[in-house]
Amino acid sequence: MSLLYNAFDITAFLMYFHSSKSYFEMTHVAPLKILKASAGSGKTFSLTLHYISLLMTNENSYREILAVTFTNKATAEMKERILSVLQGLAVGETSSKIDSFRKLLLEHNPQWSASLIQEKAYRVYRRILHDYSHFTISTIDGFSQKVIRSFTYELNLDAAYKIEMNTNKVKTDLTMMLNQLLDEKPELLDWIIGYAEKKIANNENWNYRNQLSQLAGLIFTENFQEFDGALASADTNEIFNLLNKEVFEKTQSYLDSLSLAIQSFQETFKSLHVDANEMKGKSRNPLVSANKITPQVQKLSLSGLIELLGKYTKLIDDEDPYTDKDKNLRYDLIEGFRPVLRQFATLEQLLPTYIAYQSVQGNLYYLRLLKEMSDLLSTWRKENSAQLISDSQILLNKLGLDAHNDPTFIWEKIGNRYNYFLFDEFQDTSRIQWKNYSPLLLNALSNSEGLQNEHLIVGDVKQSIYRWRNGDWRILLQQVEEQVTKNFHLDADNTKHFIDNGILETNFRSLPNIIRFNNYLYQSIPTQMQNVLNDMAQNELSEEGIRWWRNAQNDSMLVRAYKNSAQEIPEFKLNDPN
Repeated sequence: MSLLYNAFDITAFLMYFHSSKSYFEMTHVAPLKILKASAGSGKTFSLTLHYISLLMTNENSYREILAVTFTNKATAEMKERILSVLQGLAVGETSSKIDSFRKLLLEHNPQWSASLIQEKAYRVYRRILHDYSHFTISTIDGFSQKVIRSFTYELNLDAAYKIEMNTNKVKTDLTMMLNQLLDEKPELLDWIIGYAEKKIANNENWNYRNQLSQLAGLIFTENFQEFDGALASADTNEIFNLLNKEVFEKTQSYLDSLSLAIQSFQETFKSLHVDANEMKGKSRNPLVSANKITPQVQKLSLSGLIELLGKYTKLIDDEDPYTDKDKNLRYDLIEGFRPVLRQFATLEQLLPTYIAYQSVQGNLYYLRLLKEMSDLLSTWRKENSAQLISDSQILLNKLGLDAHNDPTFIWEKIGNRYNYFLFDEFQDTSRIQWKNYSPLLLNALSNSEGLQNEHLIVGDVKQSIYRWRNGDWRILLQQVEEQVTKNFHLDADNTKHFIDNGILETNFRSLPNIIRFNNYLYQSIPTQMQNVLNDMAQNELSEEGIRWWRNAQNDSMLVRAYKNSAQEIPEFKLNDPN
């Protein structure tokens, strides 16, 4: 059994799939089930039922099932739940908990009997206990480490490497190594001196060490590691110097243009012979006040720039500043100031671009130092014979794909071992995690028999809390389905025979009033927030940007994310006054 991305395999599968449409229509069982499960809706119950259903169908399948979640606590809970239910079924326990599983198994498999389920559960339970190492329920990091340790030679790693969990210690070590590197890299010392000179010129604290120590944790994130990989073969010194030069020129050009516009305003004020004493409000007149603003804007804060621009742009549509003390509107002044005020309107439109460049400029010095620290990290790994927990997905990515971005024999070997996949808390999966594990799922889908839901993805976009670890809820919302559809060239009609989208609608945990309150929020807030975002996109994006916004389905992202979020109250709680 080879991996899906073999051209012959995928072609053969597609020919079979499209020529055997009646097969899927007859079975009506999609191999992949995506289950949206809100809090308290019985997610763990559903995972357990799915796992046990696979075990009952194939008693040796525990060796072929990979169940992945995100925390050790969730892993222990899932193992305990599966084994306790298996034990209960095996001994014929009649408790309501065990009986609910028994009834659902019989409902899904009417050809079975309660005694047959007990026999199956007994055999499977004994097999798992005697072959526990192949009972693979793991955190995503735990399984990744298991794979990496199996291929240390291919990754050029010390077979006895340790996992360093104390990132603060690593940051301290890297900061010390960076300081020692300054003697060997004069260009790096020049970079820091340039940073210090700029800070001193602005009367700011030039000590970079504290800020660098706070930012150092970024080098362990997937986003930075992707950035670091993109610069692997580049001349870092040259790239950052060019970036620094361009950013400086852009920000300086904007400030120079603003300074020239202020000078132009003052010259216009003088050429039009505006007399403050003849204007309404005299020295308090906004036109007169604007004339007193200094062109020296280089040291203004961002809020100061915004306030300054506002003083000029308000003059465009407000006629009151052009009124003299006798309440006569001076149309000559309106026309005279119009050209220079257009310059301020243009500068205000360009302000977001200036802010972006200024943000880059403010962090570029640190980014260069973080890049140097990231380079030193490989030296630290070798000297300490250690890997960070955050390294695992990057290492897997190197293992899994070859130079042509095709899965390697290593992923093929793992794909031959596992035929069924269960992903829990999928809303917290990161891009690189999905990139690493999706080939396994796609390979298994290509070999599906279509007799049952073989693979299960469970999650809830509303509970996505791991963005700080690069969790991306959009993978659950749309990208899984898009990738499966694209890889198997499915149309809308065939997709429903391949992917079963389910929802757990009843909240068994919360009190009725909590459920009603949540339902009220989910009915109104997502639409309102989506409208706000769409209005901002319409006002601030170019035509090309708006097309991207719509094509990426961002114009309905929040509405789709919270669609079907309303939960039902269980019957036994309907009369509860709380």
